[in-house]
Amino acid sequence: MLGIMVHYILASRFLTISYPPHYSMEVMWFVFHPMLKEEKLIAKAEAFIGQCAEELRWPQSQLSKRLCQVKLEINKTGTYSHTSDEIQVGARLAWRNSAKCIGRIAWNTLEVRDRTHVNSPSAMMNELIDHFMTATAGTNIQSVMTVFRALTPDESWGPRFWTEQGVRYAAYKDEQTGEILGDVANLEFTEFIVKKGYWTPPEPRTQHDILPCIFKMPGIDTPIVHEFDPKYLYEAQIEHPDYPDVAKLGHKWGTVPILNTMAMNLGGIQYTAFPFNGWFCSIEIVRNLMERYSPEKFAMAMGIDTKSTRMWKNQVQYELDRAICHSFDKSGFTIVDLETVGEQFVTHCKREKANGRECPGQWSWIGGLAGPTNVTWHKEMRDFLVTPQYEYCAQQWKVVGYDEEPPIDFDLRSRNTSSTTSLDTLSLAINSDEDEFDIKIPRVLIAYGSETGTAESAAGRLGRSLRICRPIVCSLNDVAGMDVVTKKAITHVLVLCSTFGSGEAPSNATDFMKTDIPLRLLVGTKVAVLGLGSSMYPDFARAGINVANKLNQAGAVELIPLTKADEAVDSPAAISGWLELTKNLILPESLETQIEASLGFGNEPVEYKLKWSEATEAKEIVPRFSLPTGESICRVNEELIIGNDPARSTRRIVFDVPPDSSYITGDHLSVQPLNSLDMIKRFAMVFEEELTNAAIAAGRDESDGTAKLVTWQLQQTFEVDCLDNGQVYPAQTCFSTPSTLADILQANVTL
Repeated sequence: MLGIMVHYILASRFLTISYPPHYSMEVMWFVFHPMLKEEKLIAKAEAFIGQCAEELRWPQSQLSKRLCQVKLEINKTGTYSHTSDEIQVGARLAWRNSAKCIGRIAWNTLEVRDRTHVNSPSAMMNELIDHFMTATAGTNIQSVMTVFRALTPDESWGPRFWTEQGVRYAAYKDEQTGEILGDVANLEFTEFIVKKGYWTPPEPRTQHDILPCIFKMPGIDTPIVHEFDPKYLYEAQIEHPDYPDVAKLGHKWGTVPILNTMAMNLGGIQYTAFPFNGWFCSIEIVRNLMERYSPEKFAMAMGIDTKSTRMWKNQVQYELDRAICHSFDKSGFTIVDLETVGEQFVTHCKREKANGRECPGQWSWIGGLAGPTNVTWHKEMRDFLVTPQYEYCAQQWKVVGYDEEPPIDFDLRSRNTSSTTSLDTLSLAINSDEDEFDIKIPRVLIAYGSETGTAESAAGRLGRSLRICRPIVCSLNDVAGMDVVTKKAITHVLVLCSTFGSGEAPSNATDFMKTDIPLRLLVGTKVAVLGLGSSMYPDFARAGINVANKLNQAGAVELIPLTKADEAVDSPAAISGWLELTKNLILPESLETQIEASLGFGNEPVEYKLKWSEATEAKEIVPRFSLPTGESICRVNEELIIGNDPARSTRRIVFDVPPDSSYITGDHLSVQPLNSLDMIKRFAMVFEEELTNAAIAAGRDESDGTAKLVTWQLQQTFEVDCLDNGQVYPAQTCFSTPSTLADILQANVTL
């Protein structure tokens, strides 16, 4: 008999039969369908088509026929296409499932325009014009979605819009003064498209120059840039019924909130180009104007004194909300106020419950935004993911590399995308063979002591302004003793500390004050301290003074003399001035430009490595992971909402309090399911070579066999080291270390 060698490749489902070298026959390939990727797609398609059948009330025969069509198409092409009805159902369900949206009550009125057959850029732009006209017909805004083709299996990006909304305003930064004219949220995008020559701003430039619609099609080297005729882009001039000076500010806003840059996954098929709109809630525009333009100018136009009036921003917000509603009503365009939309949301939740569905809701976007006088404030919400769903997309123009002229096709470039958090975040020294990139990035620690959040918020602002340095931002208690300075070679320590009570430090700074800093530990380290307080009290900024003295005694060098922000005078101005001065001293514009130019040169990805502790005795099986508070018995576990969706559940659970445990009303409960021991072992065998080698290196006998060696190594303690541009330091992990892999895999990893 002929000797035949058979190789079965699981990943691709190929069966290769090859004959011995002396036997002259061709190699044969048998392809088994469906492949693993297709099996997953079929499972997602079945779930989605089942939802469509339920919404459209298909008979079982129609559902079976449609599923058969989908499976055949997937087996043949590796993907499948949706019908117009299925796209409409999916889009409406995605809106219904959007936890951040307060205006979902009209989810089943969304008009979906299936334009998946439209492929030419000019035709797509014409469809966008039709979208504008449909959405604003008669000024009574209609919720509309225009869906262009989905991603194909071989595409990473697919068709993408770069302009986030139908109407967005440009922003221009004055290089001399640093002042920004226009919508500051669009500054980076404006500078990018101007630099690349995709758009030339009008002259003279204004604070409300409409950005062009920019669209990128696969296979076309440069993006398509289109400036719509202003007659299709409806705007409302912002004026106030009682304060005529508000109109003199010249502000206006687009009346139709068309979103362009979301993604929508329907049964495993990804759509990335589907402009859609609802209508504005007045508070959305208020928030944008307050954050992106100057609230002080609005206050001046309304006659509100920002220095002597308490809560002047709240007053401006209220009056600006009135102005927005008045302006839209005068222009004849649909807008909903916060009270009305809050009542609508509660009604929507009642409808969902009546239909056996729990309504997902993100409280910070609904009740938190609406405020304590709104009906949604006390509405309990649970934020969970239900599909179909709208998803945020990476902005293609930000993450794709570009060459200088001439423009090239947009390909992914090599760039360092590794991220670190908390005390793991280190500023990097970027070195290059070229002298122009041989620079040092400041290593910055920003620590705050804050009781009411003012100092903490300011620390966050400072961190964002220095983000190119990747600063560490944390509380003073987190760096008590300041050993972090030597561990991570910190060059600048910036402290913002408020004073609480009778000259005392805030609770998140008390450990820092109690812990001694070794003498000369901070020699050569530059420090700046901002003390917050009120001169109405005798111990004005006492905690900030004590922090500054403590740092100086450890040998620190003052970058800026101690600065005090007086709440009784104008602490916001003092804080802003200190933040700006500190940022400019640490990161002058020339250095910032050098750092930006150097990114991508000589930067190596951050690596993480396990550091095993000394070997210890271990049992032959992985021990049962046990919580420190013991176990409890579940007494009641019952479903509260009866529905047809097995993936959604709201339950009432009653259990005994574990021994030696106690709680008070308002405590949070963490439910942590554990992976089974069998699952842990099977998962660990994926890394059997690494774990076996580690066990042998620790002195275990190779003759014990793979299973015993892996089991033994799972029970050895380890820590995680972070290797960042030649430096090694302890990594910040979501679990405590030292720990064992057995415990981590059982309680901290979803297998």
